[in-house]
Amino acid sequence: MMTTDELEHTETHRTGDIEHGVDAGDHHEFIEWVDANPDAARVEFRATGDTEAVANRTTATIGDWALGGEEMGAERNHTLEFGLPPELEAAMGYVEPTDRYEAIEGALAGLTACLNGTIVYNAIREGIDIENSRSTSR
Repeated sequence: MMTTDELEHTETHRTGDIEHGVDAGDHHEFIEWVDANPDAARVEFRATGDTEAVANRTTATIGDWALGGEEMGAERNHTLEFGLPPELEAAMGYVEPTDRYEAIEGALAGLTACLNGTIVYNAIREGIDIENSRSTSR
């Protein structure tokens, strides 16, 4: 295990090192900024869901977000269409079954992204060389 002094030396040495598409030195500076400024570093993500005419179908949008209360991402506009797999819709009597993400599948996919991101960010922070990360949620 590295001491704090050794870790700080490694962070300085890694400025400009690109790992997984991230400048390791800039990443460490951001982590230090978050640690020193927790209120300013508070991230708020948002999503809005609108019901559709067909039962259990929702069109969700992801767009703007905030960092420390400062609004950002006004140009973002991601759309997700939730519902059920067509086999379930057909079995449940839907007139026109359509293949959609089930909301729980969306949540599970988001969880895998959180797990993989956490693993890679910690590898960058700790100077651990990993090729990739794969997680499965059920």
